[in-house]
Amino acid sequence: MKPKDILMLLALAAIWGSSYLFLRLVTPSIGVSLTMASRIILAAIVMTAVFTYGRRLPDYRRLWKQYFVLGFLNILMPFAFITYSVTNLNASLGAILNATTPLFTMVISSFWLKERMNMKKVIGLITGFAGITVLLGWMPLEITGRVITSVVASLLAAISYGIGAVYTRLHVKSNEPVKTATGMISAAALLVLPLLGNASGEDLPGIDITAGVVMLGVLCTAIGYSLYMKLITNVGPTNASLVSLLVPVFSLLWGLIFLHEPVTPAVIAGLFLVMGSLRLILFPGKKTVINNNQNTSHETVIDFNHHADRPVHGQLQAYPGVQENPWIQRHGHHGYACACI
Repeated sequence: MKPKDILMLLALAAIWGSSYLFLRLVTPSIGVSLTMASRIILAAIVMTAVFTYGRRLPDYRRLWKQYFVLGFLNILMPFAFITYSVTNLNASLGAILNATTPLFTMVISSFWLKERMNMKKVIGLITGFAGITVLLGWMPLEITGRVITSVVASLLAAISYGIGAVYTRLHVKSNEPVKTATGMISAAALLVLPLLGNASGEDLPGIDITAGVVMLGVLCTAIGYSLYMKLITNVGPTNASLVSLLVPVFSLLWGLIFLHEPVTPAVIAGLFLVMGSLRLILFPGKKTVINNNQNTSHETVIDFNHHADRPVHGQLQAYPGVQENPWIQRHGHHGYACACI
C-alpha cells in the first residue's frame, strides 16, 4: 500500500474506534432509539447529498428491495444492538466483541455459500472464540443480567453484519461498493424515520450531546463509509479489511484516554486472540491457480458442505457474477465483512 493509503487506513480505524466513545457519551442522554435514528438519518442526508453532486447515486429503481434488506441487516440491526450494548459495556470490550464479524461471516459463508475453510481459517475460528471466552470470563465488569444481554447484543450485531455480507455477495454483486453503502444507509434511514416521533421536544439535548450525534452521523458513518469504499477502490477489499484489526486497538486507546476505562490483562489477552484469529481468517495465505486441470495445490481444505460434483482441492471458487463483473475485475470482489460501526 502507498503511504497515503496507510494513513487513510489508520484514520478510518481511529474514526470507527471513536464511534464507541461517542455512543457511550450520547446514548445515556437521549436513549438508544433516538441515538440510532438520528445517526442513520444524518449519515443518509450527507451521503446522498455528496453522491448526488458527484452523480454516483445508487440505482434505487432496480435494487430498492436489496437496499432495504441490506439496510436492515447491515445498518439498522447492528447499530441498534451496538448502541444498546455499549450502554452497559466498556467501549473497548464492545469493539473487540464486534470485531468478531469475520468469524461469523466465515461460518455463515461455509453453510450458505458452500465455501470451504482451510486449516488456517479453522484455527483462526477456534482462536477467535477462545478470545471471546477470555473476554467474557475475566471481563472488568460485574456480571449482571444487563451486561450479559449487552454481550449477546454485541455478538448478534456481528452475526447480522455477517449475514449482510453474504447477502451482498449473492444479490448486489454487480454494484460499486460506494453505491451499495449509500443505498443501504438511505433505506435504513427510511426504516428508522418513525423513531423520531418518540423524541420529546421538552428535553432538548445540549451542545455536547448534539455534537456527539453529529460526529456519529457525519464522521463515523458518512465519512467512515466513504473512506472504507475509497480504500477498497485503492487497495482492494482484502487490504481494506485490515481495518478490522485496528478498530479495537483505537477503541481501547480512546476508552483509556477519555473514559478512563480499565485495561486488564484479560482485555489485552482477548484483544490479541481476536486479532490473531482475524489475521488467520482474513489473510490465510495465497492460493494456487490451477491450469490444465492439474492439481498442484497442497492446501488442506475443510468442506462442511461437500458435494461430489464440486472440485475439492486446488481450484479457486468464483462467486456468481465475479468473472463477468467489470468493476470486480478491476478491484476484486468483496471479501469478508468488516463491521462498519
